[in-house]
Amino acid sequence: MKRAFTRSAGFTLIELLVVIAIIAILAAILFPVFAQARAKARQTACLSNQKQIALATMMYTQDYDETYPVNNFSYGAGVTAFLTSWMIHLDPYQKNLQVFECPERKVMTTTNVVVAGRTFRLPDRSIGANEWIVGRVGHTAHTAGTALAPIAQASLSRVAETPLMGDSVYLLFNEPRRIAVAGWSGATWWQYPTTVAAVSEPSNARHNGGSNLIWADGHVSWKNQRAVGLIVRTDTNWWNTFGLPVDALSDIRLQ
Repeated sequence: MKRAFTRSAGFTLIELLVVIAIIAILAAILFPVFAQARAKARQTACLSNQKQIALATMMYTQDYDETYPVNNFSYGAGVTAFLTSWMIHLDPYQKNLQVFECPERKVMTTTNVVVAGRTFRLPDRSIGANEWIVGRVGHTAHTAGTALAPIAQASLSRVAETPLMGDSVYLLFNEPRRIAVAGWSGATWWQYPTTVAAVSEPSNARHNGGSNLIWADGHVSWKNQRAVGLIVRTDTNWWNTFGLPVDALSDIRLQ
C-alpha cells in the first residue's frame, strides 16, 4: 500500500518578517534597560568603594587628632608623588588600592609612585580629593615645600556639606566643576569643560547624570548633575561656599 505524504505547514515570509520585527522591537526596548542596569551596578560598586575610602579616612582622623590627611612632599620626588600621597596615607587602613578605581571611569591611566621601596599603582583620573583640605593651592606650590599642617574636622563649619573626595577628572579638585564633569574623557585633564552649559550637561557626569561623593563627615552619597552644578562658581571663592576654616589664599597651611 502506497503511503501518502502530507506537506507540513511552514512560516510564510510575512510571518517570518513579523517575528523578526517583534524581536527587534523587544531588543530596542530591553537593551537600554540592560545598559542602565549595568551603569547602575557600576555606580553602586563605586559608591561601595568610596564608602571604604570614607571609613579609612575616618579611622585616619581618629588616629591623628581628628585631622584629615594632607599631601606630603617628602613622599617622593616630583609632583606626582605629592599629589597622590593622600591616597598613600589611607593605605594602612584599607590595604586595597583598587578602591580608588571607579569602574565607570572613562580614562584608565595610572601613576606608579614608589614610597619606602613599595610601588603604589594609583589611578589619576578616577577619584579626587578636595585640594583646599588635603593639598596645596597653586601649581608652583605642588613642586616644593614641606608637609602641610593638617586641617581638623572641627574647624569646618559645614562638615556634612563639604565634599572631601569623590568622582573627579583628576587626583585633586579645587572647585566643583572637576566633579561635575567627572565623566569627561578628554586626553588632558586640565582642559576639562568649564562652561555653565557643559557643567550642567548630565552626559558629562560619571554615574547616571550625577557623581558619587565622600563628604567631610564621612558619609557618602550620589549627587545629581543639577545639584553639583548649583555650587559651581566662576571665581576661586569656593572655600567660602563651604565655610572652610580660613581664606585659603592667606592660610599658610595651604600655600
